[in-house]
Amino acid sequence: MRTEFQDWPVRTGFFLYGALSHLLMFRLYVEWSFGPGANREVADHALTNMAVTLLGGAFVLLLMPGPLLRAVRKPSPRIAVILKAAGLGALVTFIVVQALFVLGSLFWTLKVCATGLPGVGAVSLWDQFLVWLLDVETYGADMVFWSVPFAACSGVLCAACIVWLKKRLQAA
Repeated sequence: MRTEFQDWPVRTGFFLYGALSHLLMFRLYVEWSFGPGANREVADHALTNMAVTLLGGAFVLLLMPGPLLRAVRKPSPRIAVILKAAGLGALVTFIVVQALFVLGSLFWTLKVCATGLPGVGAVSLWDQFLVWLLDVETYGADMVFWSVPFAACSGVLCAACIVWLKKRLQAA
């Protein structure tokens, strides 16, 4: 039996929605939070933007279709669907940001170890990773805080698109 969850256009749509919405949120955050003359080298790097895009698409594809499609399918109050979608949007974005922080910390740990600086070998790789993660989490905390309202709106927009498509396909 074929369901919407197994349909590749739906899965592709979720991936593209997640990828584009997270890239847009990240670029807006970079534009708003970096002042003139700020060093945007890491934020503007292609690898950073690709990671945000791929992580956003992957986590939306993994976490949102099942709960959202079930919420839209069964008769439930619209406010319940809206709140569920907002919560899922915020959760997915939080996970994407945390995955980005872990990958960034791993990148910096490996980069510092590869330079062969004096004293680098005195600390274990794990300890260096934890120090970088603490650094990234500290300076990235405002990104987590400011992304929550946008992420919640993104989840609601995703649910609205599903409801609109469902009504449109039923009418056809």
